[in-house]
Amino acid sequence: MTQIRHETLNEKAYLEIKNSIMSGQVAPGEVLRIRNLAIEYGVSPTPVREALKQLVAEHALEVLPNRSIVVPQLTRTKFQELTKIRLALEGLAGELAASKADAKLPLELERLDKRMHDATKAENARLYLRLNEEFHFTLYQAGDSPSLLNFIEVLWLQVGPFLNNLFKIGRFQYDANECHGEIIAALRRGNAEAVGQSVQHDIAVSSEHLIKFL
Repeated sequence: MTQIRHETLNEKAYLEIKNSIMSGQVAPGEVLRIRNLAIEYGVSPTPVREALKQLVAEHALEVLPNRSIVVPQLTRTKFQELTKIRLALEGLAGELAASKADAKLPLELERLDKRMHDATKAENARLYLRLNEEFHFTLYQAGDSPSLLNFIEVLWLQVGPFLNNLFKIGRFQYDANECHGEIIAALRRGNAEAVGQSVQHDIAVSSEHLIKFL
């Protein structure tokens, strides 16, 4: 991972850790150690400590009685609740993106999709999950709705770590890549409703696989 530059260290540390949670680079129950993160990002412990405090306040992390900071576990009920909300909000985000997208968006998503295929072949779970997050948020950002994007980020902070389990499932990555292809094809047709439905299909496929781990 690229080291953080020394300006606005608190914010950069926060964004790095936040993105690692959203993209499934850390797993539920994993302890986040300030010293280790500081070394990884090339900064002092202070900005990392402040970033973790902020993420605890946002309920993306939790503090155990022994003061360890961990990634929360998900219950089956909570996961099902989050999935229902994701289907509604991310489906809407896909529709908005399609209604405002230019010709560059499907090309960018296609580039990311190809890299995900390559990561699948290489069995590189960390890269695949990071690219998956980038794929979805590249699409959602095109909708130009900051409030909606913020709500979706909150959801991904809770479900992102659980996505680690997807690479424990033999065919999931191939199924997911097919869903991404559906999104790109619908974008090219200019069919906003179909884009939203394809996003929902993608979420439904992954959720169907993930629920087995709860």
